[in-house]
Amino acid sequence: MQRVTRNNPGSFNGLTPTFTNSLAVPLKPKINVDLGPMARFSGLVQRAGSVEQHALHHTIRVLRTYPRMLSRRGQFPPYIHHSQMENYLLPPALEICHDILNKVGRNHPSPLEQLVIEIDSLNRAVTVENGASFLASAQASVIYAILCLFPDEHSLQPVNSEEQVILGISELSLRLASSGMALYEETTGDARTYPSWHGWTIMSAKRRTILAIYMVTWAWSVKRNYPTFYCHELHLMHAPCPRTLWQARTGEEWLPLYEEWLSKWDGDGYRIGELLALPPKHVLDKRTEDWLQEVDEFGMLLMSQVNAI
Repeated sequence: MQRVTRNNPGSFNGLTPTFTNSLAVPLKPKINVDLGPMARFSGLVQRAGSVEQHALHHTIRVLRTYPRMLSRRGQFPPYIHHSQMENYLLPPALEICHDILNKVGRNHPSPLEQLVIEIDSLNRAVTVENGASFLASAQASVIYAILCLFPDEHSLQPVNSEEQVILGISELSLRLASSGMALYEETTGDARTYPSWHGWTIMSAKRRTILAIYMVTWAWSVKRNYPTFYCHELHLMHAPCPRTLWQARTGEEWLPLYEEWLSKWDGDGYRIGELLALPPKHVLDKRTEDWLQEVDEFGMLLMSQVNAI
């Protein structure tokens, strides 16, 4: 395997990002993503305990900050990478979302039912969008879902089709996961092989977007006393990356940090399955402690949900 340097160009082909000497690969031949309580748990009710309720309130409070982040230029929710903005322009789907958020910020009534329609239209557009555009569409849908499912109780009324919102973003998550959840270089176990910065940022953003959809779905399920699904189908997916790697501004800044990180982890980063398998005790294994030491607020939010499971 040849080493990919920061100067290697990248491109997108369909839904799967491909790069020079680099390839996005699915971690499982087929990924069956649970589409939520409406699909499998009709009529069942799950009572949430106090720990779960605490995690629920914390999660919703944090998620509700994401629309405000996107409404400000130069600040992004932690599942949207800053490199997705080119020449100070967001991808079209996120640009439209930004404009809608500005209208809401100017005390315009939020057209929640229209947001449901927007999620549905973004889902249908997947067949004509390339990988970068589809990722941006899924990211915008997360914002729309947050506005629809967790509205400001003083000014907005909940939508009448919450289940449609959940199914819509779950379908987007399924399509994202099916297009590959790792770059080839991330699957070799070789600490001397690494992808291009552009390829890594897009793949990391994709993984974070899938997890953001899971967070929204989990919070809504607990809020409505529905049984929740715990994303076990994502157990081979890499957990959120370290803060330093995610916040690196350029490939030149990122490359030595990635080399150091990959060497520390012997070519095999922390995975979602390890996080889900944590035993109910205070002392953690070394890999989990190392991961917690590195992550940003997005990883910590995911950890708070795992603690409530």
